Amino acid sequence: MDKRPKRRKSKDNPYTIFEENGKFYVVFKDGQGDENKVEVNNDVFSLFNDNELHDISQLNEFDRHIEHSEQSEITLHKKTLSDNIPLEDIIISKIRNGKLKEMLICLSLLQRERIILFYWERFTCSEIAEIQGCTRQAVSLSIRRARKKLKEEILRRENL
Repeated sequence: MDKRPKRRKSKDNPYTIFEENGKFYVVFKDGQGDENKVEVNNDVFSLFNDNELHDISQLNEFDRHIEHSEQSEITLHKKTLSDNIPLEDIIISKIRNGKLKEMLICLSLLQRERIILFYWERFTCSEIAEIQGCTRQAVSLSIRRARKKLKEEILRRENL
């Protein structure tokens, strides 16, 4: 009987190799699902054995080093928002956010409302249009014009 320890196999490995009474065999299923047992020489057996060992190595690498949880946009986003963000960056972001809110004063009331709904509340243009009783195109154009005004205001303040 085979003296080698029982090995786990990749699900993609269609064959089994073993040694019996000094002879080497490869067992596999053909296209009709019938099991075939073929005697092979030592060189062919060694090639199959090396391939199996390589598969096991790959399986072990996968088990040890590759994350097995299902990755989705939500889980990846949560990972990017982990506590690895330096405190200084968080503070700078809050200050910039506050300054940006101050700059909203340069916008009309309608543009300000649409910018807040779009960027802070994460509504789509279609949702804002439905809330305000207008077309999506009107909202989109208003937001584009508001962004242009904000950009001009930012550049004006930087040049002061």
